[in-house]
Amino acid sequence: GGTKAMGNVACEQGQVLYISLEEGDTLFQAKLNHQAQGRPLPKDLEVFFEWPRMDEGGLDRLEIWLSARKRARAVFIDIWAKFQPQRQRDQNVYEGDYIALAPLKALAQKYHVALFIVHHENKLGMISGSSAMSGAPDTLLTWKRTNPEVRGVLAMEGRQIEGRELIIEYNKETSQLINLGEAGSLRVS
Repeated sequence: GGTKAMGNVACEQGQVLYISLEEGDTLFQAKLNHQAQGRPLPKDLEVFFEWPRMDEGGLDRLEIWLSARKRARAVFIDIWAKFQPQRQRDQNVYEGDYIALAPLKALAQKYHVALFIVHHENKLGMISGSSAMSGAPDTLLTWKRTNPEVRGVLAMEGRQIEGRELIIEYNKETSQLINLGEAGSLRVS
């Protein structure tokens, strides 16, 4: 919509694709309407609740979507486990993860879009899968909730950005995430 994200992060208006493979349309629509707070929903947001896996036509379909939208700014794939290709029997985990992520990275670079892959952590608090899951992407955003209902830490690290941690608060009334500032300074105060 071209508004500010998290209360203070400027965003360029453009077309956005959200592939929601984990949440049904009823729940997703309710959350989206709650976030909109009576405002019209962004006309440039396209949401799909069904999408083929990467190796079953999903990657080709994604490129078709991107090539047809000159103002595409972001793609969200939620959740990786339902989009990633099936691993070949003779592939090790690292090789399978890296090979799966490489074409997505290439598409993001080709079409100059931010491509977000929603993926879970394992029980040890690390990104599930091999080290390729954290090594192949240009940037990692890791959401750690200290209090699941209210606050969490958004850690950012990457090749082209300086590592940062922000304290993010969830506002239940508006379903908005609010950036409260750098984690270090807020922890001290």
